[in-house]
Amino acid sequence: MVSHNLKPLEDCAFVFSERRGKERVYRVNKEVIEPLFELFAFHTSKYCPNGRVCLTTNGYSQHKKKEAEKELYINHE
Repeated sequence: MVSHNLKPLEDCAFVFSERRGKERVYRVNKEVIEPLFELFAFHTSKYCPNGRVCLTTNGYSQHKKKEAEKELYINHE
């Protein structure tokens, strides 16, 4: 069943596979997956600031408003 579900991912190059005897070994295509993880990390930092629950549209608007109200300290040297 696992191989059946991994076949579409292999067809789209998300994973690679190789046959080893009677087994098929799958590995992740890092070139494709790493940018996706970076996107997930960006989304999490922007929409899930507490790290547990993502903000709703209304919650995100309130979060942006609070962030805008914070004072900015700029070092002019």
